[in-house]
Amino acid sequence: MALFDFFRPQWKHSDPEHRKQALKSIADEKTLSAVAQHDPDPEVRIKAMSYMRFQAGVMPVLKNDPVPKVRLAALQLITDQDTLTHTAQNDQEIDLRIAALKKIKDQKIIAEIALKDPDEIVRTTALILISDPSTAVQIIVRQDYLDIHPEIIKKIAASHSLIEELVKDAEDPKVRKTALRYINDQTVFSFVGRYDTDAEVGIAALNNIKDRFLIVDIAKNSRNFDVQLASLQKIEEQPVLADIAMNGQGSAIRQAATRLLTDQVLLKEVIQYKADMRYRNDRETDQHDTDIQFTTHEEYRRECEVTLSLLTDEEIISDLAQNGMTDWLRHRAVVCLNNQQILADIAKKAKLTDVRKAAIPLVENEDVLGYIARYDTEPEVRSLAFERITEQSVLGDVARWGATTEIRKHAIEKLDDQDILALVATEDTEKVVRIAATLRLNDEAALCHIARMTKDEDMWKAALAKLPTNKKWIPFSGSSGNVPMTGPETEASPTNDTIPAWQRKGWTPLLLAIEESTTETVEMLLKSGADPNEPTTGELGAENDRLCIGLGNICKDMKAYHQITPLILCAMDNRPEIIRILISFEADSSKTDNHYQRPPLIWAIAENNPEAARALLECGAETEGWDKDGKTVIQYAEENPVFREMLAEFNIDDTFV
Repeated sequence: MALFDFFRPQWKHSDPEHRKQALKSIADEKTLSAVAQHDPDPEVRIKAMSYMRFQAGVMPVLKNDPVPKVRLAALQLITDQDTLTHTAQNDQEIDLRIAALKKIKDQKIIAEIALKDPDEIVRTTALILISDPSTAVQIIVRQDYLDIHPEIIKKIAASHSLIEELVKDAEDPKVRKTALRYINDQTVFSFVGRYDTDAEVGIAALNNIKDRFLIVDIAKNSRNFDVQLASLQKIEEQPVLADIAMNGQGSAIRQAATRLLTDQVLLKEVIQYKADMRYRNDRETDQHDTDIQFTTHEEYRRECEVTLSLLTDEEIISDLAQNGMTDWLRHRAVVCLNNQQILADIAKKAKLTDVRKAAIPLVENEDVLGYIARYDTEPEVRSLAFERITEQSVLGDVARWGATTEIRKHAIEKLDDQDILALVATEDTEKVVRIAATLRLNDEAALCHIARMTKDEDMWKAALAKLPTNKKWIPFSGSSGNVPMTGPETEASPTNDTIPAWQRKGWTPLLLAIEESTTETVEMLLKSGADPNEPTTGELGAENDRLCIGLGNICKDMKAYHQITPLILCAMDNRPEIIRILISFEADSSKTDNHYQRPPLIWAIAENNPEAARALLECGAETEGWDKDGKTVIQYAEENPVFREMLAEFNIDDTFV
């Protein structure tokens, strides 16, 4: 005991227990209030309040005491609703707010706290204290609760309409899921499965549904894809899955339903339906009547790809390839085929060109490809089939029996079989094909036979072009008749009487073809190895030479004419197209004749052939030449304004003169 304890009141004693005992004898409210507010010991302060009869003295303790349990003790003595409301709404201590809340009598204040309090425990406590279940439901649907207290559910579950409202409208998915436990109505489960956006809630509702029609409806129309997938797993009937694959709302669920299909006929129906919808969408007709809309071509194609990947029946795939509604589907169906016989039939017989074209790259049988190359009605199809042929026997069939001139010529270009080439060269109905075959021949016996027997001069020239020098004297039977020979291998030297006039003058088949402006023959001769620079080698007499007809005034004044190159002849005769062909085969534009010593460009200007001159200039022909008298291209052109302008156009001036 301290010394001062003898001189002060007992309620101020240094020993807390002594002070607590002394409080029993105090009746003065002010003294008790002073102890409750200022005593250093919390237990003494609490004990002092227990003896107080009026709330006014307790209020300062509730407001200011630093120890929560002291304030909580003060709160137990207060009944003033305003003070309780203020504490419940504003105090920093959760326990005090909850204690104050439990003493509030006004349901509206309790409801406001349940709706707005930032602390979930306080909101839940307030919700438990609400006596009206409908008010509780209204608050729950507008607020987030991690879980619903059993006491709340007990109140609400008694009313079917209130629990249904909670299931449908509560913002917190966990509340909706909890409320579902108290529902037995299949219609409510269906509503939740279809419209709830939370997967867990939707699946919880789905797991309570017994009606298969409701499950199908959810699979088609649920707003949550995971719920749709879960409902699909509950469906076993293939026709129902097919219906969802065709009519489900959303590409993803249609694809998911398709993947569960195993019935090949139903898979065919699904893909045909999608193709029909795509066809109608593309044409912007009856759009409001369609059950399915594709956002993009890619979406449609993805769905069809899924369906095609599940099809294994080759007959069904073949039918889709030939009769599918869209080009893309037909093409993809063809690609999915593995049966070579079916592919061959499609490649040969399908009505649509694109379908046949799609099948051809997959056909392995070259006989089938040969048939298509010979007889298909479309050039593109024939060409596509022909490009894949490598076997000589098949190429031979195409070369002999192809339906068009072009396809037979193309076959000849790839053909090496000499026997077949000889047959084509002698039997084909088109001269251009026979010439092409002749130019591919290397068999001298066959070439000699063609040269001796043909009645066509171009064929005769083509055969001679391929023969060696010692066989080139074979005469043309179309004009002078066949010369008796012992055979192709005859080594006897021909005489002037048996060698044709054109050959005595040294004119090659290429020069003759140029003179007659036979462009196709020129090109074939060059491709077969004819020399684009080989000139004439004999003397040209104006009195008896057939070529003088084509050489105009030049020929009339000439007694002898030598070394006419193919380009010079084209320049004389104004053959611009053949000039371009010759230069593409590396004809030399600087070579001159050996009489006037003129290059081709000077000959074109001298003969007033502007088309030939332009062709030479466009192909980069030599422009710096001159004739035997030293006269240049510029000087020849000065006499004619057409050529002056042409040379200026090509920036050719006299700087080199």
